[in-house]
Amino acid sequence: MIRLFLLTFVALFLFTNAKAGPITAAGSTTTAHIITENVKGTDIDNSAVINAETQKLIHRMSIDILNVVFATMPDILDNISAQLRQEADLRYKCTMQNDWITYANKECEKFK
Repeated sequence: MIRLFLLTFVALFLFTNAKAGPITAAGSTTTAHIITENVKGTDIDNSAVINAETQKLIHRMSIDILNVVFATMPDILDNISAQLRQEADLRYKCTMQNDWITYANKECEKFK
């Protein structure tokens, strides 16, 4: 019974999480065109076609990456701002300490 449950769970997990990307019309037409030209015996430069398609995919991916970066820019800037505030607080704390303090503050050694 447990074996059947585990097998069912694994099968459902694999079927629900195994998603293939959608085939775009441009990609399928390019592939169909290459296959058709090869069947006809036409001398087609497959590497040039593949190179052009790769360049198109790289361009599309770079646009997507830029969209994600600009969408998360406020979070990135908030993080940078928090780090700069922490460093400014540490610098201020280190300037408040005088030479007469006998204990050694290891954080302040990098600002001397």
